[in-house]
Amino acid sequence: MKSEPLLLSRAAAAHSLNVSVRQLTRFVASGQLTPVRLGPRLVRFTPAELEAFVDRQARSSMVTPWPEVVGRGRRR
Repeated sequence: MKSEPLLLSRAAAAHSLNVSVRQLTRFVASGQLTPVRLGPRLVRFTPAELEAFVDRQARSSMVTPWPEVVGRGRRR
């Protein structure tokens, strides 16, 4: 029986969110995602925090839909 890891590396967290490690770093820098810091450069993520992040993103996208893009058609 395989148990779920307690902490995920940046690469594993990015893979589980289906984003790049660079985008994951942007989420952390903007305060949208909170990592567990084990040292100055050692950062890990809990599966619960990743799930909460996805839930927050899903709720915020339902509240404010993307605006329609106007005037972006092909030019002739």
